[in-house]
Amino acid sequence: MVNSKYIIVDEAGLEVPVVFGPLLQHSQVAGGCKVISAGFCHSRIIAAEEHPAFDIYVLKWETWGESISLSKKSRPEDAEILSKYLEYDC
Repeated sequence: MVNSKYIIVDEAGLEVPVVFGPLLQHSQVAGGCKVISAGFCHSRIIAAEEHPAFDIYVLKWETWGESISLSKKSRPEDAEILSKYLEYDC
């Protein structure tokens, strides 16, 4: 499992996630954006429901930790925000 980093930014009043690789610092990606929270994340595929013709799976996001470069922490609701914006059915 590969861990990524993320930030949640305020974009015109909406909380929008940005997920990126572990080699970048949170502050590099944030630039001049207003950052609400930041930390580490990963996703895993889970079965959402069974269907007679095919299986439907979704990504489940998990978030934790903090960004030292931004002095921002992960929040419990961040995983839900990532799931909402980065939804993927396969």
